[in-house]
Amino acid sequence: MVTKIALWSVAATLLATPTPALAEPTTPIAEQYATTAPEPNPTTTATEAYAALGDSAASGNGTRRSDLSSSCYRSSRAYAPMIAAERPNTTLAFLACQGAETPDIVTTQAPNLTPTTRWVTVSIGGNDIGFGDLILNCTSRWDEPTCLATVDQVNTRIRDELGPKLDRAYAAIRTHAPTATVLTIGYPRFYGPNTTCPDADGATPTEATALNGVADNLDTKIADRSRAAASRTSASSTPSPPTTCAPKSPTSTAKWN
Repeated sequence: MVTKIALWSVAATLLATPTPALAEPTTPIAEQYATTAPEPNPTTTATEAYAALGDSAASGNGTRRSDLSSSCYRSSRAYAPMIAAERPNTTLAFLACQGAETPDIVTTQAPNLTPTTRWVTVSIGGNDIGFGDLILNCTSRWDEPTCLATVDQVNTRIRDELGPKLDRAYAAIRTHAPTATVLTIGYPRFYGPNTTCPDADGATPTEATALNGVADNLDTKIADRSRAAASRTSASSTPSPPTTCAPKSPTSTAKWN
């Protein structure tokens, strides 16, 4: 069944070639999902450590291939494995897991970083504010008032609750990877201008506008708290308005060193 919104797709997840499924070993998580770019540049001897943190937007849910971990829905088609494969001499700690919230960054994912981690991407916050509630009330029933009431609740969580949670997650990353360049990845808008395409699944224009507003508010909060985390340097946020019915790329990124 096609749902009303394609929450979890990212452009990078659609391009990678499949890799064989990995067994679930008992070694530490940072080692379980470590991969190395297959064609290292012979002129470059140093290896850079890259860690991908976050929720299902980072793990690859929506790619229809959980070949790296079924429990966390880690996919070889997610953007992190693709980035690692494209960069010579890059090792990947693929820590993102579907369903993750900001406390999972603090207690489970960030502790696997090390002082030698050079790059970190993190996509987090959607589950904290209630993406699941949006799915339940805006895609599984034809009830616009219920959907819009849920949107109001989610926007309130973004405004009143999410900021301190992101601060704690970003601080944990900095603690465990003090010299890494950290890129925070925003979430895509749910709809483009065409709500009659199959992926829209009958959303009303009012619902589409409201849900896009949630994504915009969430990305604004992520960019704001990223700038706060980068108070000693500069950070940037670059919006990318959707051009298709189901946009598949993050709408904003921010970074700090």
